[in-house]
Amino acid sequence: MKIFVLVAILFGFFWEAAMVWLDARWQRTHALPECVRDVYDETEYKRWRQYDTEKTHLMLVANAVQTIILIVLFVTNAFAGWSKILPENEYANALLLLASWTFFSGLISMPFSYINDMKIEEKYGFNRSTKKTFFGDWVKNLILSLILMCGLTAVAIACYHAMGNAFFLVVYGVLVAVMLVVSTFSLAFMKIFNKFEPLEEGELRSRLTSMFEENGYKLKNIYVMNASKRTTKANAFCAGLGKFKEIALYDNLVNEFSEDEILAVFAHELTHFKHSDTRHQTLLSLLRFLPVALLILLLAAVPACMTQLGFDKLNFGMVILTVFEAVATPVMLLSGIPINAFSRFCERRADSYPVTLGLGEALVSALKKLARKNFSDLNPDPLHVKLEYSHPPIAERIQLIRGK
Repeated sequence: MKIFVLVAILFGFFWEAAMVWLDARWQRTHALPECVRDVYDETEYKRWRQYDTEKTHLMLVANAVQTIILIVLFVTNAFAGWSKILPENEYANALLLLASWTFFSGLISMPFSYINDMKIEEKYGFNRSTKKTFFGDWVKNLILSLILMCGLTAVAIACYHAMGNAFFLVVYGVLVAVMLVVSTFSLAFMKIFNKFEPLEEGELRSRLTSMFEENGYKLKNIYVMNASKRTTKANAFCAGLGKFKEIALYDNLVNEFSEDEILAVFAHELTHFKHSDTRHQTLLSLLRFLPVALLILLLAAVPACMTQLGFDKLNFGMVILTVFEAVATPVMLLSGIPINAFSRFCERRADSYPVTLGLGEALVSALKKLARKNFSDLNPDPLHVKLEYSHPPIAERIQLIRGK
């Protein structure tokens, strides 16, 4: 079991390193597609290359540090040693073990996040966060992680004693429920970190409302999110159940994009609703958690798994930690390939609706502005796209919009 854990940890690191290598090799030998050469001028493209290099190097170093620490801790059975120091009560031991690792892991990653957000993003003019905002967000994320992971562990222990090995069905149900809640109420969770104000009355609000109502959807509200508090980047999204939808626009988008461009972006989003793309992708994503639940069952049901990790009895804190920090990584990465392929199909289909409304060039303009503002990679390696991208590259999308 320990060998499998170590291989899984290394798999995750080398996978990310391989994606970096693919893009670097492709960009050395392939020029930017013609249709996106106006996104960056020569000077700005050099800045993007520098930005991408700095972000990539930081990500690789962060992954390397995390990988080395995890390998050392698993090889030396350090988790088992720490467990022996903690209270013997089953719940207390498991929850404290998992909570201490979650906190320690957060401390490890925090300096890298700080460098990314407050140094690199600041250097290239994207970051608008203060140190207070950064550390406040870090604390909120840590608290949410502790609640989710410790809650899942407590449920697993209780169900194991009540149901035996059938406990994994409840664990899977909890994972599904958490994902459904997060995806359904994503806007509510985002309000923990951001302020949302209703979009003021005017032409843009009227046109967005009319477009959704003409397609059978009722907008509960249209919000403007204070994204400029943290970044200069732009985005927009829809949320909500059934026929009732909510729209959120970054204030950067409202202030810097034309009405037609914003309308084109939401015509694209509207197509996802019409074809139930979000529902289908959510169902596919839920299936990804079934192998994760089975891995939790394996570690809990086979005593040798715990023995090889240095424990003399079942510890659900260690089970959850091992699954989510190591053995689930290959499963999630590989299962993501067909899901991402379906997502790219949905994105191509969604790009066609704005064209029928006469907003094709507005969508092209919006995509280019988004790429420019978000410093997007305009020329990724095709294999990397197939393995990890949920959206087609911008050049491919523009060519399809223009029918080329």
